[in-house]
Parts: sequence; C-alpha cells; structure tokens
Amino acid sequence: MSLALKILTPISKLIMHFLSPDGQIKQPRISGKCPKFYGNPATAKDLGNKNKDFQNPYFAPEGTNGMHGDSYNTEAYPYNDTLGINPVVKSKALNVFGGMLATLMFDSKGRIMAISGNVVGFRLLLMDPDTLEVLAETRLPQRASTKEFFKTLDFSKISNDTSGGAYCHLLKGDRPIIGNSHNVIQIYRINESNGNPKWEIEKQWDISPYLPKRSYIQDALPDYNGNIWFVTRHGQVGFVDKKDKVHLTNIDNEEIHNTFAISADGVFLNSNYAQYKFNIDENGEPYAVWRTEYDRGTSQKPGSLIQGSGTTPTLLDVPRSDSSIAHILAISDHADERIHVVIFDRDSGEIISQVPLFDK
Repeated sequence: MSLALKILTPISKLIMHFLSPDGQIKQPRISGKCPKFYGNPATAKDLGNKNKDFQNPYFAPEGTNGMHGDSYNTEAYPYNDTLGINPVVKSKALNVFGGMLATLMFDSKGRIMAISGNVVGFRLLLMDPDTLEVLAETRLPQRASTKEFFKTLDFSKISNDTSGGAYCHLLKGDRPIIGNSHNVIQIYRINESNGNPKWEIEKQWDISPYLPKRSYIQDALPDYNGNIWFVTRHGQVGFVDKKDKVHLTNIDNEEIHNTFAISADGVFLNSNYAQYKFNIDENGEPYAVWRTEYDRGTSQKPGSLIQGSGTTPTLLDVPRSDSSIAHILAISDHADERIHVVIFDRDSGEIISQVPLFDK
C-alpha cells in the first residue's frame, strides 16, 4: 500500500462520517426545489422475450453480469422496472474525494458485487441489496495513473484511464473477473466458510511478461469456448487458452479505450481509428478477421477520452424476412459537427448504415 493510500483512506472515512453520518448521498441544494416524484405511476407491460438467447456459457445470467448487461453489450435487462408507486430512494456514499461506482453486478443471492473507485484506487465490494451495507471488500492494486495524479495533481491522469479495474464482469458461480493494474487477470470468489463473507482469489494469470512497459489491461472476459480475451490501451489484443498459454497480437499505432463484445462468431472491439472483428486462426493465434475504418473526425471533442469512438460495440442478431439472421454491430463514431450511429455487418465488416445524431 502506498503512503498516500495509507494517509488518505482513514482521512476519507473520517470526513465521510461528519459529512454523511447516515450514509446517504448528500444532495445539492438545488434538488430541494425539485418535486420528490415527477410524472405518474406506470402500468406494467410485459414485452416478452423478443431476443434470441445469446447467453455466454461462462457468464452469470444476462442482466446481472456487468456494466453492459451481457457479452453482446445490449444493455437490455430482462427484469421489471419500478412503476413509480410510492417510490423510496436509498443511497450510500462510498467516497468523499471524487469517484464512481461504474460496474454493478448481482450474485445468485441477489447481493450487489461492484467496483468502487476514487482518487486513491479501486475496491471490489460485496453489498447487501437492501441496506447497502458493505459485507466484504478488497482493494485492487493502485494504478500508475493514480501515482501520476499525486505527482502532478492533474485529474485527467485518472479520468482518462479505463484500465486496472474500471471494467469488471461476473462469471458463473458468482465469480468476478478483473484485469488489474499489475496486468494480472484475476478471478475472485466469496468465501463464507466462517460465517463472514471474504474475498479470495480463485485463479489468476500474470500477463505482464508479454506486454510492453506502461501498457495496461483494459478488460478481460471469456469467449464462448472458455478462452480469456484481453485488450490494452496501446493496442495489444490476446487471450489465455484453457492450458494457461498466452497468445498475443498487436494493433500498431492505435489505441483501445473501451471494452469489447463477444459472440459465438468472434470478438469485436474498436480502436481510435477502426472497428475490428478478431478470431483464432488455425495455428491457435488471435488475428483480425476484418478491419473497417469509421469517421474519427479531425479533433478530439470535449468530454471524450480519445479522438475516436466512445462506445463499446453492441451486437444484435436480427431476423430477416427469409428467416435467416442478420449479424450486425453498432457503435457511435467521432465525426465532426455530428456523431453518427454506425451499423456494421459483423460477418463482412461492411458499413450498412450511418445515422447522424443531434443538431450540428
């Protein structure tokens, strides 16, 4: 643990006690002018299961396993929403000096599993879904960007870094998988043998010997055959096979800032220049099946991490009139004036459609 972490962690807890002794997130004064409830109670309407079953066999059930809901990244959830009938909002403040809780997962008991980040690093949490009490926690290794922040006080060093635990996914058996800042892919589990839940590492793979210095894992997740794929910001793409052997290739002179999508037919990721489909060749090595450039514009837009797509690819299987299935993929580009939703044929890489958004 770094000296800064040792100092800031107890200070943060002390300030949290005085600023928010009841644990609730403090609301700004302006929110007091807003009504407690806006609109009218809704009537439940079951839409039914309209989607083909694309459950990744190594993932926890759809809608529980990560930030984007499934390995297709549809962000569609097969659960009833709140209806606005006597709503009660509960909250819990976990940080004082900035931070976010980007990834929420739910284990087989309905408990929250989450990554909570702040200026000193990430924590993996197990939380009670009703009281929001933290039942177990473990701190992930501190990122190099955090150390740079303390040297420079430049917050962009942290906010522009999506590596080291910003992404997390839940595997079958209530097991989160994380690529940490030491470039070790880890699978965690909860040990409740003594009555108190405790995080343990079930399995891990050290990828650091295969990566250049200052290259860090953005995300890691399994394909439909159990290979653990990973990407880095500086363009490394690879996987660990079932025999624990690491296979790696490189996208030269391009950066990857988002996580990726996986279907039975391949792995889909975008760089700051192009959309890719990857697969495994006859020699067991990763290779780019196709590469299609999109409009990245002429400059980086305010609020963007890079001059390129800010979206993780979303996959869809769409029935055609002849009963065949169209395999498509969607991202947003980074075009000047107006960004577009760009639709690809994920078999060929051809751009099918580009739809502009917003006003110029």
